[in-house]
Amino acid sequence: MNQRDKPFLIIALVVIGILAVCCIAVVVAGSIFMAYNSQAGVEISEATPVVIRPVIPTATPLAGSPNPEQQQIPAPVQPPSSVNTDTLKILGETIVPVNNLPDLARRLEGKENIPETMAPPAAFYQTGAQSSFWVTNVDTNSNFKINATLEYVTQHVYFWIEDGVPFNLSALHSLVDTFEETIYPTNREFFGSEWTPGVDGDPHLYILYAEGLGTSIAGYYSSADEYSPLAHEYSNA
Repeated sequence: MNQRDKPFLIIALVVIGILAVCCIAVVVAGSIFMAYNSQAGVEISEATPVVIRPVIPTATPLAGSPNPEQQQIPAPVQPPSSVNTDTLKILGETIVPVNNLPDLARRLEGKENIPETMAPPAAFYQTGAQSSFWVTNVDTNSNFKINATLEYVTQHVYFWIEDGVPFNLSALHSLVDTFEETIYPTNREFFGSEWTPGVDGDPHLYILYAEGLGTSIAGYYSSADEYSPLAHEYSNA
């Protein structure tokens, strides 16, 4: 052996010594473990299985919440009971009367002999005629009378303007002519004819331009005006 091989030999001996010490330590530890289990009456064999039980997580209650063991699980929501069909049956078998003003006046106010129409005029109205009309303020739900003058007449329209309300005559003619020539025939084409000659025996439609009808309305139509004033006290008939 030359001088260069000595360091390698020393290293090999050191490694072997370390391994020997580790083996001795393992044997000693095993002997102690076996002796301890033998004294405790626990028999260890190769056939004894090792059981690893999974850890089951549990909910951590929030601060201030009751003990989870004391919390009650809410009862399941029960389905609604069957719908009572008695009301539906009554609604299906009950005849609801039409909202007929003359009939209501007879039944609730004791009024009799209410005519369906008024006496027809001796002649059609002409421009400049004057009349009074009931109007409604939809903001206050109040009715009041105004005086108006007939300012323009066409084949199907009487256009009345409340006395004292300013207007432009040329714009009025343009407006009414558009209604007569375009709007009126278009409405009839799609929806059919109105009741004509109407409750007063006059085929003209009354259009009234007035003030004080409410801040949230541009115009309205009142079906009460198709009845006698005996059926509705604010009807213009």
